[in-house]
Amino acid sequence: MLLDMINIMGSVGVPPAPLFIEQKCKSHLTHLDIEWELVDYDPPVFAYVLELAQSDNNFIEVYRGLKTKYHLHDMQPNTLYLLRLHASNGGEIKNTSILEMKTLNIDLNNWTLSMSSIYPTAKAENTHASLLDNQFTTGAATDIGAAWIKASFPYPVPINSVTIAPLHKDPHLWGEANGDSGSLQYSHDNGTWTTVGTIEYVPMHHQKIIVGGITAQYWRLSHDGYLGTSSFIFH
Repeated sequence: MLLDMINIMGSVGVPPAPLFIEQKCKSHLTHLDIEWELVDYDPPVFAYVLELAQSDNNFIEVYRGLKTKYHLHDMQPNTLYLLRLHASNGGEIKNTSILEMKTLNIDLNNWTLSMSSIYPTAKAENTHASLLDNQFTTGAATDIGAAWIKASFPYPVPINSVTIAPLHKDPHLWGEANGDSGSLQYSHDNGTWTTVGTIEYVPMHHQKIIVGGITAQYWRLSHDGYLGTSSFIFH
């Protein structure tokens, strides 16, 4: 998120401050994409120097070169950073641009639920909230055939484990084992899916599937029969 941009320009004999291109500077979970305008000056600029600091204003140099964009990686989520940029032609440094950016926050409950179908007979809630309440009697239930229950995050998030559980409804209308032997899968593009775990339901018990720090935007439970879960919780 862009918060502020300050440009200090006009000192005689040194290049003007490069201007950050605000609409092209993007915040992500653990990286920042930075872009700025080319400086046309005589004598020519031989390097753009980008520096980074946090709240203590202790700047460190992270880039020096003639490109007008830079990818800052290995950042901390939900953290405010201060960027300082100047153009160098070997003379005194006076004109700088300063930009504040904040990396995105990790909210593992911030996802959208979608389902291949619903099975009305089960009388399941089929809501995001019902999959987060830790109740075995509320959740989501699909009809039979190529079934899936999907969580779509607004951006890729790092996941260490996923907790699921069987859905307990009227046993005459819904089987608590529905979904057993299905798969936990993730995708980067919502099209190609990779299986990372198997559904192994035990009545009235949660199952935690360890996935080991995979970063992906889309996660789903998949089964070729009826599919249900009372939990879909990410850690």
